[in-house]
Parts: sequence; structure tokens; C-alpha cells
Amino acid sequence: MRNNLTHNNRTKTILVLCAKIYFLLCAFVLFPLLSYVVFFARSNDLLITKLALSILAILTCIYYFFIKNIERRVNYFFVHFSVIVSIFLLNLSVEIIRIVSTETRVEIFQSKGASWDGRTRTQFILDLKNEIGADNVFRHSNPGGLIVSNILKKIKLGNEFYPLTNISKSTIVHCNESGIWRYFETDNHGFNNPILNVSDGGKKSLILLGDSFTEGFCVDVGNDIGNKLREQSFNVMNLGKASGGVLPAKAILREYRYKDDFHPDFIVYFLYTANDLYDTNNEYNNEVFQRYLSNDHFSQNLINRQDEVDKFWKEFFSLTSTKKFLRQYPELTKFGRSTNDPIKFSNFQKSLENIANLSNLRRYVRALVKPESEIVTARVEILKRSLKSLDSEVKMVHDKPKLIVVLLPTLAEIVDDKLGYHDEVVDVLNELDIDYISMVEKFRSQDFKIFFDYELSGHYNSDGYHYLAGVVAKYIETISFSGQTKKTE
Repeated sequence: MRNNLTHNNRTKTILVLCAKIYFLLCAFVLFPLLSYVVFFARSNDLLITKLALSILAILTCIYYFFIKNIERRVNYFFVHFSVIVSIFLLNLSVEIIRIVSTETRVEIFQSKGASWDGRTRTQFILDLKNEIGADNVFRHSNPGGLIVSNILKKIKLGNEFYPLTNISKSTIVHCNESGIWRYFETDNHGFNNPILNVSDGGKKSLILLGDSFTEGFCVDVGNDIGNKLREQSFNVMNLGKASGGVLPAKAILREYRYKDDFHPDFIVYFLYTANDLYDTNNEYNNEVFQRYLSNDHFSQNLINRQDEVDKFWKEFFSLTSTKKFLRQYPELTKFGRSTNDPIKFSNFQKSLENIANLSNLRRYVRALVKPESEIVTARVEILKRSLKSLDSEVKMVHDKPKLIVVLLPTLAEIVDDKLGYHDEVVDVLNELDIDYISMVEKFRSQDFKIFFDYELSGHYNSDGYHYLAGVVAKYIETISFSGQTKKTE
């Protein structure tokens, strides 16, 4: 009997010691680390909820040390440990199901007959340098993501500005979406325009704004929307920049609206509803973009600082390709990973991140705590403010150009009109009295699948941009001839 009591006491002592170690690790290591990950995830939604949950998780650990009764301590330890393990196992199960049931993009395209170039971006850039005999070949920049992430506050590159474009007069490698690495040449300010972008006084002049669909991602040189509009007899200044919503477009227009003494008749903003609401929401409260929003006279004078912009990106790309630097700043991995890592490794690393960050469960919890409809309503309101600000920015251009917003759908949105946020965006544009062209029905009137490589989702191909350019050209011709504006579905 005494031996049993001694054994039980020893077991309890060991359990209490294990519990102390467990709760100390959770309170001061695991939960603070997870809280950091949650807070610095890309979405800015539900920050108060995230804070409350993080504090609650830490308090559940601290509470253990206020329990006096050893039996209750041991029971609390078992319950707490079981709950935490169950949460991670549930998230792991969801991730395993996702991996097993999801084909990779490479597998999907290869099943359609695509031949996939498996080289990493870095390998392709090195090969392209050797092929063309030039060193000025770089990956594309992501200024919008860099600014929103606030990374530049942590690393010092000797800069006191925030670049908005690519490296100038260079070959920019940007995309391998359907098996082929694509690239374009940049002009004197890092945009996808001819070096000698000559204007013809007898043609209408367009400034283009927008994200990757505007900049020319994932199509061969000359097949982007800028060049397709030039083929429609327009003078075109393409100021598109990938990875940004409305506010980077506004900032770019502020900085480069008088680039190369270009005089626009129209400013065409291509709005990709699939991600521009999300991007604009993340950008809205950023202090850099708020300067452009709150002060009509704020400017970084970027048009006269291209040498600094080029130097910044060259140093940044060099750093984010260095493993030692990425260990010091792991949040920069997303900027360097696609440069160095094979596709399979990137997918594996993404799965590990989803498991560690509880990404799958957080997605479900977010939907329960704040329904999707409420999130969309908040994002639409921010989009409305941002588009109103962009319209005001356009009106400040000396030539008094007209703003036209072109709504670009995904393949899924064309197939199913219940998907996406098209109707909400149209309501905003009508309320703001901004002219727009909705491409959803126009694509549906065509054999639209041929506008996508291998008839799969992604950026539009050459045929898609050719059709898009024709629609824009016809719209501008109509309102120019009639002298009246109109809105078209």
C-alpha cells in the first residue's frame, strides 16, 4: 500500500514537473510565437479578435500556476494538453486532405499537354543572361507587398523612400504560369513600355493603371494589353505594376503622371476583382499609402530618382537570395523563396507553414466570428473610398483626362456569375459616377476559354488581351464620337 502511494506521489510529481515545463513553454514561447505569426499574416482583418484570442491563450497557461490543488493541476494539464494537440491534429488532417485532393498547377497543365520548364527563376535568369549576353536581367519587383509588409522599417538599405516600379532599362523575368518563363523589357522608369515610346499627335493617348494584368504578366513580349492597344492606334503609356490594388495605382499616377511629357486623353484603370478588393483593404491603413491619400501634394519625386530605385532593388534582390539574411528576417522568405527554391520544395514549405500557423482552422474560425458578408461589406467601403480618391487624382492631371475603370473577371467568374464581387464593385462605380466597362458578359459572348492558356485559370493570353483591347477601343471611340460618357455591362 505504501509502495503504491509512493509510486502515485512520484508519478504526480513527474506530471506536475512536466506540466510546469509545458505551460512555461506555451506561455512564453509557443503562444507568443503563434500570436506573432497571426498578427503579421497578410490579412489585417479582425485584429482585435486576434489580440483577444492571443491573450486568452496565454492566460490559460498562466492560470495553471494559480491552481493550488495538485489533483486539479494534473487534470488541468491533461485537458489543456489534449485540447492543444487536438487543434493541431485537426489542422494537420485538413492540410493532409488538401494536399491529397489538390493537384499542383504543374500537374494540371501537364495533363493538358503543356511542357513545363522546371527551372527556378534564378536558374532561368542565369541562363537568359548567357543567352542574350547581358547582365541587366532581374526578377520583377513587388513594391506593393514590400510597403504593406513594413519590412523596410526593419532592414536598412540606405534608402529614405519607397520605390513603386521595376529596375529600369532591363529585362524583367516575371512569370511561369503555364510552363514557360516570360519576361519583358522596361523603359527609363522601370515600366513595360518601349524605350522610345513615341506619341502620334493624331491618336488618342491612354495611361494604363492596374496590377499584373496591366503590367503584362504571363504573356510573351508584345502580347500584353499595352501593346494590343497600340495596335488599335492609341498612344499608350503603361504604368501598370503587379501586386497592388487601387492605392499603388494612385501613388504611381501621382509620381509618374508627367512621365516623358505624355498627355493622356483617358486614364484606364484595369481592376481585377478577384484580388484588388483584398489588396486595397490591406493597403488602406498603411502609413505610406495614407500619405498619398491624405495629402494631395505629397510626392517622393520618384520620377527623378530612378538611379536610387535601381540601386535599391539590386541590393534587395541580392539580400533576399542569401540564406543567412533570410534566417535573420524570415518574413522576407516570400520575397526570396521563388527565386531559389524548386516548385515541390515551395509547396512542401507552404504546407509546413499552414500546419504551424493553423491556417486552415483560422480560416474557418474567421468565417464563424465574422461572416464573409461583413468582411466583403467592409472591403467594398474601403474600395469605394480608394476609387473616389483615384478619380480625384485623375482630375488633378493637367490635361483633364477621363477615368475609365475596366472590370476584369477570372475564368471562374465568367463561368459562374455567383462567384466574385462584380456586382458590389459595379454598385460602387455607379454611386461614384465613374465610367466603367464590365468584361464579364463580353467574355461570355465569346468562346472565352481560348482567352486562357490551355483553357485553364490564370492571366489572359494574347487572344484574351487582343479581345480586351478591341472592347476598350470601341468604347473610347463611341464616347469620343458622341461626346458623352456611358457605362457598359
